[in-house]
Amino acid sequence: AEWLRVRLRQACPGTASVVFHSIVWMYLAPETQASITETLQEAGARATDNAPLAYLTMENGGEEAEVHLTYYPGGKRKRIATTGFHGKNVVIQLDV
Repeated sequence: AEWLRVRLRQACPGTASVVFHSIVWMYLAPETQASITETLQEAGARATDNAPLAYLTMENGGEEAEVHLTYYPGGKRKRIATTGFHGKNVVIQLDV
């Protein structure tokens, strides 16, 4: 959480920042989850079209993993794919 906070402390104009994690969220302590969530919300609030932030996750969705993308500015979260665990059988769900 602290490593991420340092990296996202300020936006870099002309650069998109991407945060990704895969099958890790459930292993993090609640206070670590809260710290990461706070860091992402703060960084998202600073994001601009010239310095966007993309938060991409692949986490347990029950029978399979779900891939979600949250894009800032805006902070809209959307499921973009489902997959078997360990990346098998990816089904893309983009409606661009």
